[in-house]
Amino acid sequence: MTTTTATTIQPSTMSTTPTPTITTPTTSTASTSTPTTALRSTTTHTTKPTSTRPSPTTRSSTMPTTTAKEMTNVGLGQDCTHAHCNVNQSACVLNESGGRRCECVQNRLETVDGICKQAPTILVAKDMWDFTVKGNLRSGLVVGTIPLTSLADFPRLEIPIPVKILPEGSGISAHANSTHITLTSTSNTETTQKDIVLQMEAHIQYIRISQVVSVHIIFEETTVLTKIVPYFLFEGTRKTTVIGDTRQLTSRYEEAGYKLSIISISTSDIVQALFELQESGLIVLKKDVDLLELTGSTLVASVEISFQIHLRRDSASQDMILAVYHILILNDNYQYKIDENNAPNKVIMQNQFLGNSYFEFTALGLPSVLKLQNNDVLVKEQMDFEKVSDRETEFTLYVSSIDPHGADSTRVAGRLVVKDVNDESPHFDETILYLTALSGSPKGTILGVIPVHDQDTPLSGLTLTINGPYGAYFIIDNGGTLTSATDMHVGPSKFPQNFNFTVWATDGTSRSDSDCTVDVTITIPNKRTTNLNMSFPAVLPEESPSGTLVADVKQANYTNYMFTEREAYSYFLLNKTTGRVTTARPLDREKSTEAHTDFSISGHMEDQDLCILTIIGELHTTLTDVNDNSPVFSVNPYVKVKENVEPGYVLLEGSIQDNDEGINGQSTFIINDTTTFKAETSDGKSFKVRVHEKLDRETVSDYYLPIYAVDGSAGSGRKTSSTYLNIEVEDVNDNHPVFTTTATTFTVQENQADAVVTTLRATDKDAGLNGKVSFQIISGGLGYFTINNRTLRTTKGIDRETYDCFNLNIEAFDSGSPQLSTYLNITINMTDVNDNAPTFHGVDGRVFKVDENAPCSKNIVTVNATDSDTGENSLIVYSLGGSDSHMFTVDSHTGGISCTSPLDYETKSIYRDLIIFAADKGKPALTSSSTVTVKVLDVNDNAPTFSKFSYDVNVTNTGTTASIPLFLIRVHDADSEENGNVSLSIASSQYIGLFTIASNLIRLHSSPQLKSREYDFNVIAVDGGTPSLSATTTVTVHVIQSASNGLKFKETDFNLTATENRDYTRTAIGNVSVTNSGAGQVTFSIDAEFAQTNFSINNAGEIFYAGTFDRELQASYNFIVRATQQGTDDVAVVRVHVEDVNDNDPMFTLQSNQLMFSEQEDVKVNTVITTVTATDRDTGANGQVTYSLYHSTDFTIHPSTGTLKVAKSLDADDPFRRSYNLTITATDNGNPRRTSTVTATILVIDVNDNSPEFSSPTYFFHVKEDAAVNSEVGTMQATDKDSTKDTNGLVSYEVTSSQLCPFLIKGVPDPITNNVRGRIQVQKPLDYESVRLYTCIVTAHDNPEGQPKRLSTATTNITVEDVNDNVPFFLNEPYIANVSREGAERSFSFNVTVGDADSEAVNGNFHYKLSDDLKTTNPPFKIGPYNGIVSIADSLETVPDFFNLTITVSDSKHSNSTQLAINIIDNNQRPKFMKPKYIHSIREEIEIAKPLHLLYVIAQDDNKPTCNCTYEMDDSEYFTIESTTASVLQVKSVDREKIGDNVTLHITATDHGSPPKSTRTLLVINIVDINDNAPFFSREQQLQNFTVSKRTSINTTIGRVAFTDEDEPSTSSPRFATLINTNDRIRLCDDGSLVVTHPLLNPGGENDVIQIVTQVKDTKKMIPALPEHTKATDDLTHTAKIVITDTFKINGISGVITLAYDIDEHVPHIVNLTVKATDDAEVSKTGTCVVQITLEGSSSRQCYSPSELSHQVGSNTSPQVQFIAPLGALSGLLAIAIIASLVLIVKYKKEVNNPGYVHLDRRNLQSDRNTGYETMQNRNHDIHNGLSQDRRADGEADPGRGGHRGFSNQVNNPAYVPHERRHRKSEGNLVDETMPRRYQGRRSDLSQGRRADNGLARGPAGHSRFLNEMNNPGYVPYGRRRSQSEGNAADETIPKWYQDRHIDLSPGRRAHYEANWGSAGRSRLMSGDNNTGYIPNERSMTREHAFPNTPRREARLASDEQLYRGEAYYLDLPGNR
Repeated sequence: MTTTTATTIQPSTMSTTPTPTITTPTTSTASTSTPTTALRSTTTHTTKPTSTRPSPTTRSSTMPTTTAKEMTNVGLGQDCTHAHCNVNQSACVLNESGGRRCECVQNRLETVDGICKQAPTILVAKDMWDFTVKGNLRSGLVVGTIPLTSLADFPRLEIPIPVKILPEGSGISAHANSTHITLTSTSNTETTQKDIVLQMEAHIQYIRISQVVSVHIIFEETTVLTKIVPYFLFEGTRKTTVIGDTRQLTSRYEEAGYKLSIISISTSDIVQALFELQESGLIVLKKDVDLLELTGSTLVASVEISFQIHLRRDSASQDMILAVYHILILNDNYQYKIDENNAPNKVIMQNQFLGNSYFEFTALGLPSVLKLQNNDVLVKEQMDFEKVSDRETEFTLYVSSIDPHGADSTRVAGRLVVKDVNDESPHFDETILYLTALSGSPKGTILGVIPVHDQDTPLSGLTLTINGPYGAYFIIDNGGTLTSATDMHVGPSKFPQNFNFTVWATDGTSRSDSDCTVDVTITIPNKRTTNLNMSFPAVLPEESPSGTLVADVKQANYTNYMFTEREAYSYFLLNKTTGRVTTARPLDREKSTEAHTDFSISGHMEDQDLCILTIIGELHTTLTDVNDNSPVFSVNPYVKVKENVEPGYVLLEGSIQDNDEGINGQSTFIINDTTTFKAETSDGKSFKVRVHEKLDRETVSDYYLPIYAVDGSAGSGRKTSSTYLNIEVEDVNDNHPVFTTTATTFTVQENQADAVVTTLRATDKDAGLNGKVSFQIISGGLGYFTINNRTLRTTKGIDRETYDCFNLNIEAFDSGSPQLSTYLNITINMTDVNDNAPTFHGVDGRVFKVDENAPCSKNIVTVNATDSDTGENSLIVYSLGGSDSHMFTVDSHTGGISCTSPLDYETKSIYRDLIIFAADKGKPALTSSSTVTVKVLDVNDNAPTFSKFSYDVNVTNTGTTASIPLFLIRVHDADSEENGNVSLSIASSQYIGLFTIASNLIRLHSSPQLKSREYDFNVIAVDGGTPSLSATTTVTVHVIQSASNGLKFKETDFNLTATENRDYTRTAIGNVSVTNSGAGQVTFSIDAEFAQTNFSINNAGEIFYAGTFDRELQASYNFIVRATQQGTDDVAVVRVHVEDVNDNDPMFTLQSNQLMFSEQEDVKVNTVITTVTATDRDTGANGQVTYSLYHSTDFTIHPSTGTLKVAKSLDADDPFRRSYNLTITATDNGNPRRTSTVTATILVIDVNDNSPEFSSPTYFFHVKEDAAVNSEVGTMQATDKDSTKDTNGLVSYEVTSSQLCPFLIKGVPDPITNNVRGRIQVQKPLDYESVRLYTCIVTAHDNPEGQPKRLSTATTNITVEDVNDNVPFFLNEPYIANVSREGAERSFSFNVTVGDADSEAVNGNFHYKLSDDLKTTNPPFKIGPYNGIVSIADSLETVPDFFNLTITVSDSKHSNSTQLAINIIDNNQRPKFMKPKYIHSIREEIEIAKPLHLLYVIAQDDNKPTCNCTYEMDDSEYFTIESTTASVLQVKSVDREKIGDNVTLHITATDHGSPPKSTRTLLVINIVDINDNAPFFSREQQLQNFTVSKRTSINTTIGRVAFTDEDEPSTSSPRFATLINTNDRIRLCDDGSLVVTHPLLNPGGENDVIQIVTQVKDTKKMIPALPEHTKATDDLTHTAKIVITDTFKINGISGVITLAYDIDEHVPHIVNLTVKATDDAEVSKTGTCVVQITLEGSSSRQCYSPSELSHQVGSNTSPQVQFIAPLGALSGLLAIAIIASLVLIVKYKKEVNNPGYVHLDRRNLQSDRNTGYETMQNRNHDIHNGLSQDRRADGEADPGRGGHRGFSNQVNNPAYVPHERRHRKSEGNLVDETMPRRYQGRRSDLSQGRRADNGLARGPAGHSRFLNEMNNPGYVPYGRRRSQSEGNAADETIPKWYQDRHIDLSPGRRAHYEANWGSAGRSRLMSGDNNTGYIPNERSMTREHAFPNTPRREARLASDEQLYRGEAYYLDLPGNR
């Protein structure tokens, strides 16, 4: 429609010029022909109309006009200022810069296809993710990836997605790229959190998407241990004793439904009988402990049992094994009795251990007769009750449990008691007993007591039997009392005056070893007897030699003296004529029959009838004691003593037996060589050994000490004996362990499990268990460390960032009692690895504000990130990222963020995409990021701006009085908030009341008052900033006069209401209307100032809006509408109020990433988690919010307050309840209701409330016994429901007591279930034959941190399967079969039983073979090849009585053999000796007048005590056996030096059966040596040569004189005496050593010859040898003297024996004379022989007168002549011997003084015995005194001047120096031997052990000193020979020739240097601490022969050499210490 407006101008009265007509141009508008056009035109943006002001000269009225344009379509992101957004769900949006762009509407995002799509609400597909990590986790390992599936439709490169992981330090990092999120490990398995939460956030345009995701990481499991309880239960423990307490094990199972039980795994009957498990959990004894009752055997000392404590729920099918008790029931005070003569290796103590025993025995100091074998104690030897030391043997064992973590131990005391059996024969103390009775003694007369004893049978058990023709007339009881059974008369039909019989004894088993011959003499009382009643007391020393005068009983007129008792003659000899009584032999006071004697002596009056007997009187003899018996110790030499006893402790009490009396029988006890022990005595008989000094086993563990007993007093010929004490010092636990580990600071790299820290070392000086050191951690370590077998290790990886240092207190403790400990503090520093990414603190998600225009030199914020690592790993470098990063920069070191250029709030007020990166410098580097927001704060830097510089407005003056709105002023302030809040005011005060301005609207209030056509005023705009800024504009109001009121709106202000989100493009919001409208068309328009808004109005006054309203963006709109009609117009204000619609969701104040919580699964119900709040932009009910949870029964939320609480018990073990992503919904009350949600993440923290559970309580496996170590046996499975799989749910396995069960278990991950299976492997070699079934307890436990472990056990039964690895063995060996020779073919069958440790299944059948040692064609026996039955195959008639069969058995692989001993039994049994060997001792040189009975060697036959056998013995000239009585007789005296120390004879007993049987035994007769040989020089020893250098030092021993003594050394004591010494420069000591006493240097001659003639004597008492044993070793020139005593006399020269006087009836029929021959050598020797003379012609015993007697003798002379004839021959031989002796005397004169004489026939030839050719000058001939086969002269001796020859290299020449060592310097001969050869062979003292000092020189001294060698105890250091020193205090400035004379120089025995043989001549020992043998000068010992005037201090039977070596000591005399 075209509107044309014409304006008319009226003529002016002031001007005559016509006014031109001005035509207003017409503005075309859009056609209104169609509504569509009209509607479309309302949505277009029209340009602002231009206002033309009239020129000053022209006044016109102009109305604005509007032109509509067509709008174009644009897409997303394009400018839509003049265009329409044609993308669905898009709108034209005003951006921050003030422009308009097409963007997707709310909650819509632009896709990659350019369309708008609903924004995603999540980033990943699900909220819970599980990842499984196989193997050990390490830094840098990818754990898993999460795909970003929900962002597929959107451009991802523009979407930064920061991911935050909670909790911090979890060990996991996350990185998001365009497709997924990658989770990577930054730590190891031990320190990595297994449950984490990812907070993810994405900003896509203005949409913010956040999501919380739970991640659970599953790791493979490791292994662990269970509770084992070792326990010692002692014999006698009483009933109800508490053995164990299971309450601590069951405290975690307090809820109902569990029951405890005891399950035996061995010896169930004992377990059931002994133990009771009470309801309280206590394990108590049901009865007293009695091993005999439990085992039924006294042999059992201990028995091991085991049982398990099971825990079971009633409804469960699986038991939990809480504990395994290993109990050793033992008798710690064990005693066992055995019979003597036991078999060796007999078990005396059994310890019944299980096959896989938990205990072991050790023995410390076990007596030598015992041994410990397989935990049993065996006696190795046959015990003998008669041996006192065998009767009781005490021993100690230690038993300990086998526990690597610290073993328990205890001590078991044992005692072996040997019981007596009858194995000893009775023994008579005397083999000949002389008894006397008076003729006429009545029946019942006691003749005497025969001394008999049996070591193992009391006298009451003996039976004595009399043998012989007179035995029936006597009775003997078992005590040996002999009584006559009849009257005793002498007569032809009665008793002879003298007779004998034998007595033998038996103890019921064996006969006495010898018989006792009882010699009875019946004394005839002479009716004509008179008694002189004389008394002859005699006192003489015992051991007086034979012939010692005892008494003289001669009485005047009496002769023919005799003893009335025949026994007296065994002691004394009585000269019948002279009456002199002498000793017949040395008598022994210690024999009761000899100490005191009383014998009657008879005689006859001369010329009286011999029948008239006169009793002269009684001889009373008393022997006085001489010290002839050495003390004999009675003491156990083995002593044990605790090392902690105090000084004074009595170690040993003992005694000696000394048969001497008085002081001779009392001893002084001396312990030599130590001050540690001291002997004391109070009575000289008993003694005590006390500990004198503190003992210390660690210094000296045992002592082997001689203890001496010295009896008698000084000068009494003191006797000495000694014994040795073996003192074992027993250990007590008195030493603490001592650490030898030097370092105390160690380093361990973090995150390493089972890392070795160090090996602990400590020592303990104690022994045994006291010295066994173990270790344990006392404090520190927090469970991260353990000690296993001295190795300190980590138990799991340690996070250094949690613990960087540990201080451990380690205890080293021994196993003694009381236990001793030592402590060591060590420090363990953890070394860092880069396992931690930097962590930001208080940065992520924060908004940092900065004033706009602030200078960039100041940091906006300084971010702070830290890295828990150290060193380079902790250094952080910062950088920026994100789309807004170009506006900022960061200091890489400090983290300070600043702008790159000043920020302008009006350009961009907020920067959201700013990512800060922090990277460390580790390798590889770890990075973390954080997103921050920078908000620019507005500054009042913009003044308000009016839309126009000035405003013109036309107003028609209608004269109305109402308020007329003129126009709305549009003003803009780019600042925000108060800075942009503008207030307007009118500046002109003259128009106050006329114009007002409010809400940007200027009103005219009084139109009638308008007087002027034009009003100008200023409007001021002032903002709210400080300081405020303002702007001013000019408003011009043009008043148009109107004649009428004109066109008027009905209202000046129209209030319209619009509903938001409603499209008002075609629907009118409302309308405006006018009044007083004329006929013309009224046109409505929106004032030009508001033409750019979306509002439009049509001519009907209807108002439209292009688009929809959003109340939340703008709740009301104001604009001016104008109505125009025919040149008039009016304006009104339209106010559009937007009515709220519920179009906004509630908004939570906290986002999902801020709602993350963790609670332990045992949190209480109704615990408040948090309170959430949400707001709603809508108003009224639309903005009221209520809260709810989506599908959660475990939590609840209050609908009004938003309080979130726990609703029921939580359970982290349920994989679906480990974490909760709770959807919290906020709902408004609009209609329809609108909601929004937020996710609250709750992590349920696991609590260790579950124990591992085995899939089965019992497992069964089989394994071959030859299975290799580490081979697999089987697997088992245990699982733990706890969710924390690295701690609470981490299951570890361990075989209980790995040393007891030869298997181990290793954890193996199961790839299917991700659990860990326990793989059982062989740990040690198996043996089916030892143990066939192992019951092992496997414990599975979890690994909580800082909480008690929970565990369960399972029983594993492993059956060992057999393989054929053992040889068959024979049972019940040895095999002996007695086979009857007659009829055996039908009856004999012998079954050989064979066993095999292998089972029958593997070894197959046995096959037998047989062979014998008869080597016959037809073997007499055969064997079943498959049954092992031996039977007879052929006749046995010809086979011997005994032979062996060899049986061989074989299985499929192995074979073995044994022997079957076959005894052929006849009807006649074979005799049997009681002993396999008989031993008897005799003394040599016993005179044998008649065969002397020694012992009986009797065999048994047919189980009878004696055998009717014939006895035979090996041929022997000394011994024989009576063929019927088995009496062994000595028929000839023996000489030990001739036949040796013993004689071995075989005795055969043959019975008289058919066929006769025989058996043999062995008789060993030991010859006891006596001192019957004098020492002598053999022919080779009579001249001995010694060569010595002239330079030999004083006190040098150059050799020893050799001699010969055929007696044992113990029986002789040779001493040398000097007879002739041609030079005193060499002295002969009494021990035969030749010692240099003066310098040998003789400047005047080449050689000196010194001759010493010596004699050797035996200082011990000698017993003369018999003549037949006398050896021709003495000087033959000595004249023998022959002495004859009593009735006969002998010519001392001729040896003719004659009667001394007439013989009578008192002379026996047979006379035995002892003839003694004595030589007259200086060392006289004697010999004896027995001459037997038989008297003939006197058949009756009647009395004769002297004349009759002479006649009777005269008629019987021929026998005497026959006897004298051989004596005459003997005299002739003696004469020849005398002549030969004279010849030898002449020869001796030539040779005796020439010890170097060499026979002429040896001087001129070289022979085998004279290897040195001796064609030398005569003056040298006599030098070669030692040239013999064994002492050959060296062939290179220079015969010119010296002529000396070195000895040959023979064993008898210890001083030999090899030839090759004489010419050069060598190791053994350090002297420089480049000297003339004449000196080279003369070093007689150079030997391997005595090397010469290299200071040997040919000068004045010339002495050869010994080297300082171990074998040279007499060495004196060179520095002590020539100077004064501490050990050699004497001034040694004495002449040199005295300096080397100190023969007793030794370390500790140093000589005083005042030795001057000229004056005192004594060499004294020095007085010093090290010189215990020092004797002061006035007490020192001297050489008697050299210094007779010096008082002698006698040494105790010690030579100088012994004193010198310390082998003897001086007597314990007063003052002689």
